[in-house]
Amino acid sequence: MPPLRCFRPIPERPKESRRPSFSLLAEAVAAARANFRGSPAEQYLTVKRRIRPIVASMYGVGYGLPFPPVSQAVLKAAQAHRLATDKGWWIWAGGLVYAEPPLEPQMIQVRHLRDKAYSKYQTWGRLNRPAGAWRVGPNTQALVVVEGMIDMLALAQVFHDHNLGNKIIPLYLAGSGSTRAYEWLRETAERRHLFLIPDADEGGKDWLTNLRRHGVKGEVFFPPDGLDPDEAVLDGWWPFPF
Repeated sequence: MPPLRCFRPIPERPKESRRPSFSLLAEAVAAARANFRGSPAEQYLTVKRRIRPIVASMYGVGYGLPFPPVSQAVLKAAQAHRLATDKGWWIWAGGLVYAEPPLEPQMIQVRHLRDKAYSKYQTWGRLNRPAGAWRVGPNTQALVVVEGMIDMLALAQVFHDHNLGNKIIPLYLAGSGSTRAYEWLRETAERRHLFLIPDADEGGKDWLTNLRRHGVKGEVFFPPDGLDPDEAVLDGWWPFPF
């Protein structure tokens, strides 16, 4: 009988550590919203961009604190998602913060206001629908898709002033959008009016081309006089059939 060979058991591979849920960052978003009033972000939004505080509150806009008062678990989640550094400094510091959905965010975008920021806008997480879609309800008849956060807020303000409620909803694709967000727009366009408003520059042309490449079709409105959509609608431009 041949001698038995000795085999060492093969050690199990350690399970890959999963990143904490993005929705844990809701605590930090709440702190950002609580510090919006009187902040540089409010000053920028109300004075430079003509967005009233009530609209900012409706959409849960916040101000990014460098060291928000959050639990250790939330800080670790922010570090795992690269929203905070190893030393605990939050990259959104000093910026205009917008998160969606409002209660359990899956996407956070900051409009940086400091001079030496990495870029003007920075986004963490990803949505399966366009930003603003959480406001769409059974009474919604039309959707307006724009490029950026400020454009969306400006349209929301104008629609609010016209007492349109949820009849027409502004949306924007945070970051580069996603396959599911484009799919959502295509399906929604079959049941509601869909309007597209690009910026009046080469980036706006590329944005519109990208939407069409993904099968998103809607009536296109170009702002007059080379204005951005937010500037145009706040100056009284009204292309909508409502």
